[in-house]
Amino acid sequence: MTMTRSAPDMRTDRPDFGSGGRALRLLGLTLALGLAGGLLLVGGRAWSTSGGGVNAVVGPVGECEGQDTAGYANGRIPTRALCPEGWTDRGEEVLLRADAAAALLSLAAAWEVEHGTPLCVRSSYRSFAQQAGLFARMPNVAAPPGVSAHGWGTALDLCGGIADASSQQHAWMVQHGPEHGWVQPGWAQAGGSRPEPWHWEYEHSPRTFTG
Repeated sequence: MTMTRSAPDMRTDRPDFGSGGRALRLLGLTLALGLAGGLLLVGGRAWSTSGGGVNAVVGPVGECEGQDTAGYANGRIPTRALCPEGWTDRGEEVLLRADAAAALLSLAAAWEVEHGTPLCVRSSYRSFAQQAGLFARMPNVAAPPGVSAHGWGTALDLCGGIADASSQQHAWMVQHGPEHGWVQPGWAQAGGSRPEPWHWEYEHSPRTFTG
């Protein structure tokens, strides 16, 4: 993770949702019906859509205070309300809720002291459309739009060895991540219902996934 506010000199790899617009609109209609019911069943899995609390800033913030995110739905947070904290390994801007962003800075600093390299971030905030595109491509891996912690601006997908549950880097995150406010939900842990060693959430994330 490059802790800089200037654009990197690299090709960005952003998903293209234009060509699949009709499919995404149909997916959106189907999901909207499920979201209205409070429980979404996709591929035999149950996803709670009622939320696990208001998406409010409750932890300490750094120099970027962002804006109040409590009134926005999952994936509908405007980028101006989030805090930019560097770039992913694919050249995309890391955007998080203000308190999660401050926690990321703390984590990244500790990581660099220990490992001598920047923390590798693959993904952060995702809009509803981005999550829908990801789910359309990888329904067995990605959460449906409207239920992912990425849509709250409080989740990270990490890389650089952390994505391997058997690695030293992952073990470091398991031990030290919570010291900086970053935890793995039970479903993402080894032995969970959907192990994702790369997925980490800020400890004050609304809980939406039920397994």
